[in-house]
Amino acid sequence: MLTAKSVLRLIITSLVIILTAGSITAQNVKSTLFGETNKAMEQANKINAGVLSPGNYEQAMEYYREAENDYESGYGLEDIRETLKSATNYFYKAIEVTRLAEITFTKVILQGMMQKMPAHLNLLWNCGMKLRKDSGMQ
Repeated sequence: MLTAKSVLRLIITSLVIILTAGSITAQNVKSTLFGETNKAMEQANKINAGVLSPGNYEQAMEYYREAENDYESGYGLEDIRETLKSATNYFYKAIEVTRLAEITFTKVILQGMMQKMPAHLNLLWNCGMKLRKDSGMQ
């Protein structure tokens, strides 16, 4: 026979399970909804896109924050998807600009090194010749 205390425990346990399941479902919806944009943001952060493409990165973050606020406020999922699509596009633009900047900077650095190379080679040659002379190897 069920006592009042047993019935109360059963009701409380049921409520906890229902509330937990609702929270897990809401978290799964957010993870699914924000998933692609989160991946794009992680890629952008990994290569410091905020430094080399600050305009695109900041625009992406504005859209992302707007989508988060809309989600927390209970706005329609379709509107949130559109905002996240804009955020994702700007993250990918920031990634592209950053990669191009990395290539350009590498090229500029290499060109600078190549321009200095003849002077370094000349210095090395002269040092080598002096060592040869000093060692008696003529």
